[in-house]
Amino acid sequence: MAFISHVCFITASLFYLKLAFVELSWFHYTSDNDIPNNLLGEDDDEIWSNYIAKNNNNSSIEDTRDSYYIESKQSYSLGAIFFVFVGILDWARYCDILNGFMIFAGFAGVISGVSTSTFHERLWDLISVHLYLGEGYNLLKRDHEYDMKNGYGILFRCGDFFFLFGSILDVSYCIVCCVYDMIM
Repeated sequence: MAFISHVCFITASLFYLKLAFVELSWFHYTSDNDIPNNLLGEDDDEIWSNYIAKNNNNSSIEDTRDSYYIESKQSYSLGAIFFVFVGILDWARYCDILNGFMIFAGFAGVISGVSTSTFHERLWDLISVHLYLGEGYNLLKRDHEYDMKNGYGILFRCGDFFFLFGSILDVSYCIVCCVYDMIM
């Protein structure tokens, strides 16, 4: 069961890594094409169509945006689903109710990934990253019975720490985005 859990964790992490590259690619595309930042948060197709009609007769912007939306939602949702599996498998292994953090974080991530409005996507993402933060705390407090004399125990312990650190960064980023959205 531990092996399957680790494979699910790595798979979920790879989907989130792919998501990061999709986001980075979209950022570069929008910067290269001088698309205004206030337009990027709009989820109304009519607003995008009006912008494209006024500023550019090239429909590739709309096609690229649609491709970005599909790929980012797919990567986010699949990553979150695999984290649900990790939570279920770890809950079965450790019989610890705190593994519910990973399960519920994954479900919140799936809801965020399939949300049709930017507001709901960000709200569920904010819930999800806070639950991942709870799981990061759970990982650090749990006695995994790692053999610290060999490199694997230290590697797994570092992985727990980096999961918590990444969760702190995610929560910080989401809070900054929410504050920015309220100000703008």
